[in-house]
Amino acid sequence: MFALLLRHAEAQPASESGRDEDRALTATGVRQAEFLAGWFQSAAGSRYRPAVVYVSEAERSRRTGAIIAEALNLPLREINELHPDTTPQGMIQLASQALHRKEPTLLVGHNPNLHVLLDLIAAGTPPLSTGELVVINSAAEVVTRVRAPER
Repeated sequence: MFALLLRHAEAQPASESGRDEDRALTATGVRQAEFLAGWFQSAAGSRYRPAVVYVSEAERSRRTGAIIAEALNLPLREINELHPDTTPQGMIQLASQALHRKEPTLLVGHNPNLHVLLDLIAAGTPPLSTGELVVINSAAEVVTRVRAPER
């Protein structure tokens, strides 16, 4: 089917706690996530509408995924394989499983791991910007890339 790789939306440069995992989305980041939720509901994006949204424990990933999951009434699941400090191996297995499911799966993660994964699947693909989605099919081809328009 389709694996949907999404780099979390734009986040604050720092958090009050000082922990990287606690960085919140900016207003632009919220708008990026809302745009993607709307895209999945549009004629262009409806065929890629995910059945489930997987996120890391980092606030910026969780919030990006939550905005989309809430808008589409989807389950939101936090998994360790998407944590910013994990190695790409767990993400590789996760993406492989997503590609073999009957319905699209959305993985909301972080660079550099998403870029490493994307390059392994479709070599030479440019890295994802914050709030950017790439759709990959079971033939390991990039079908489309989607990002909220700049204001």
